[in-house]
Amino acid sequence: MDMNTLLKAIFGEFLKEFKTNPGFRDRMTKLIEKQNIGQDKDSKRSHRRKPGPFDPMEVYHNHPELLKDRLEALEIDQLKDIIAEQGMDQKKLAMKWESKDRLIEHIITLVNSRSQKGDAFRNM
Repeated sequence: MDMNTLLKAIFGEFLKEFKTNPGFRDRMTKLIEKQNIGQDKDSKRSHRRKPGPFDPMEVYHNHPELLKDRLEALEIDQLKDIIAEQGMDQKKLAMKWESKDRLIEHIITLVNSRSQKGDAFRNM
């Protein structure tokens, strides 16, 4: 008997017992309800950062001169949100920085680097 047939037979017997045996049905229902108690909470992990207020790559492509001004208008947490959302901190060092200027320079450097990535192959 292959696995597919075996599972169909097992779950078929389970369903038959569930439909015909009220005691079994009650025990299974209680077991399932007990498992769903914790599901009412937000299932997202609490240590995840919020999405960034805007995409710095999009701003850079449309108006490169405005990127620094838009970043300077943000709070430190919003800058860290952008860094986390865009994957700009693989070693998780920038999340420890408290200098707004340092975070802004990090974002601008990476956006500039990413925008030029592959240029060597585009000019062929």
